[in-house]
Amino acid sequence: MRIFNFSNLEPVPWKNGGGVTREIAAFRENGNIIWRLSIADVASDGAFSSFVGLTRVLTVIQGKGIVLCTENRNSEAVLGMPVTFDGGRATQAKLIDGPIRDLNVMFNPRKCHAEVIHVNEPSHLVLLANETRRIAVLGLRGETRTDRNCNLYFGDTLLMETDSIELDLPDTASVLIVTIDMHD
Repeated sequence: MRIFNFSNLEPVPWKNGGGVTREIAAFRENGNIIWRLSIADVASDGAFSSFVGLTRVLTVIQGKGIVLCTENRNSEAVLGMPVTFDGGRATQAKLIDGPIRDLNVMFNPRKCHAEVIHVNEPSHLVLLANETRRIAVLGLRGETRTDRNCNLYFGDTLLMETDSIELDLPDTASVLIVTIDMHD
């Protein structure tokens, strides 16, 4: 189990130079992304970087939201609601009402599958990762308590590769849970 504190994540320029991202964790083979978790700051409308062969799941974690526009479809991403799209398709972003920050999950669908769920009600959860399932928990609001004395706050991420953890979310907390299932 690893903890990534938001305040320690280094901002780096986007592939297309239009903003910054903070990589949380990634798994690569021969330099190619198999899966990657990052937090991006989107301050203006514009084109998304192209990641041919990857699927993306974007979840707004701060701000009003963003509309993702492709040639034949517009998808609105608002706080805590994941939107999945083809990372290689030309995508324009239009902010709804000011800058946003988002969790960006990218994955190679030939190698794995990833999902993001938003938990925003009081809960006690037991999460189990194993050889084929990675689990990440990103703090959104309030304090999420764990049975390992490592509490999560906004932007902090816990990544499990072969471990289990218990989470307690009081009514003032919410998290995003990312599961990454590797294909055989």
